[in-house]
Amino acid sequence: MLYISVKGCNKLSYGYIDSNQMKNAKSKISAIQKHFESTYKLDTDAAWDSVATGWDEKFGASFTALAALGSYSEKLSGMRRLQNITLSSYEVPGGKKRKREKDF
Repeated sequence: MLYISVKGCNKLSYGYIDSNQMKNAKSKISAIQKHFESTYKLDTDAAWDSVATGWDEKFGASFTALAALGSYSEKLSGMRRLQNITLSSYEVPGGKKRKREKDF
């Protein structure tokens, strides 16, 4: 559901999530999908359909209303930042580890 929420915020306004953050979110969710397909032989299409339906039922109307209002929400912005941090910080088991670079 994190990815769908991040994508929904991106559609509402680039003020919530910019194109670089969206690109990172897509990359993370793709890596997560590949991991679950290869490790657990999970039917990711069925999982996506289930999650997407649940998200639409729980949050779809709220995002539709926010889009209609067209106004910026500090509360939504805070929620979006937390969701994006959560998704961005996820490391796929066995995946390439990020190395802290020396910057001085």
